[in-house]
Amino acid sequence: MKKTQHQKHIGIITAMLLAAILTSCALSAGPAAGEGSRAASPAGGTESMPALSGQEAAGSGTSAAEEAGSAASSEVSAAKETGAETSCSEEAGSEDSETAETADGAAEGEPETEPSFTMPETIADLKAMDLSNIPYITPEMTDILASRIVRSVPGNDYDLSAFRKEDGFIVYEAEGYECLRGIDVSSHQGEIDWAAVRAAGIDFVMIRAGFRGYGESGSLNEDGMFRTNLAGARKAGLAAGAYFFSQAINEEEAALEADFVLGILDGEELDLPLVFDTEHIRGDEARTDSVRLSQFTENALAFCRRIEEAGYQPMIYTNLLWEALVYDMEALSEYPVWYAGYDPVPVTPYRFDLWQYSESGTVPGIEEAVDLDLWIRKAAP
Repeated sequence: MKKTQHQKHIGIITAMLLAAILTSCALSAGPAAGEGSRAASPAGGTESMPALSGQEAAGSGTSAAEEAGSAASSEVSAAKETGAETSCSEEAGSEDSETAETADGAAEGEPETEPSFTMPETIADLKAMDLSNIPYITPEMTDILASRIVRSVPGNDYDLSAFRKEDGFIVYEAEGYECLRGIDVSSHQGEIDWAAVRAAGIDFVMIRAGFRGYGESGSLNEDGMFRTNLAGARKAGLAAGAYFFSQAINEEEAALEADFVLGILDGEELDLPLVFDTEHIRGDEARTDSVRLSQFTENALAFCRRIEEAGYQPMIYTNLLWEALVYDMEALSEYPVWYAGYDPVPVTPYRFDLWQYSESGTVPGIEEAVDLDLWIRKAAP
């Protein structure tokens, strides 16, 4: 997937959010239960958005995120000391700001006012917020983000020490579990040699079936390589699931998207879930910009219910930013989660089955960079 212009800020942003939420959760008593992205162009291309991830494991696994917290906190401290978390535009304007403040007669030694953190209400607010422009985490922001954790939602109880790299892929080795190596693809990967992919040890694939353009018309489109990829993957022996990139602005459009992808499948069975994937569009105006954030939970429910009625297993694609600020995770808790987070370990506080851990993987048989995924499931008795 292509990189966005904001990609360079993501490591610092991720560490900031991790430290904020982890610190707050570590101080709370008892167990806690909250842009990897495929932004479809108006014509249908996909480009990546960096994912933010972080937080405490919930339920019986409260120590998991604490293991990841110290590293994140160290990175934040280093970033603060060097000023690296300040955006380029802020750096350019810092001298003028200081001059203006002096001209206004600010008293020497007067304490600085911490920037406020306001919860976004629409996608436009979320985009305008641009976390790279928050110079440092404030107690207010820490409290707000931590308060967004829904403790009644099943938590991430994976043992973070059981994740490790093996031949360029992440695996999970814990008693009672098994994991499968996977990728997710769209027409952006072009022609794929599926036999070579299978020979490289890939067990499954999530394939983009279609997308809605983010332009004003919001046209519905089938991915040009979906049928070819599905047939090729199956012939090579890979398990296959599918996803639809949504830009629905209401429940009615989300239901239409579900009907559209069901029409593409036309009764074709899938080995893995059919995923609802909606994200905000970086670097361009989008038809979803004015939509209230609460609407996206309703959209996800409308899509998933229609998919379930048709006999498929629905799933929701998400990341920390959407878990914390957009989705009502309790309302969506009946559906399995495909979590996107490009940290060394999956530090979302919520339970997930599928983890997209890289957007820049290299796999034999695929010329372009490809997303890497890990499916974790209970081992058969």
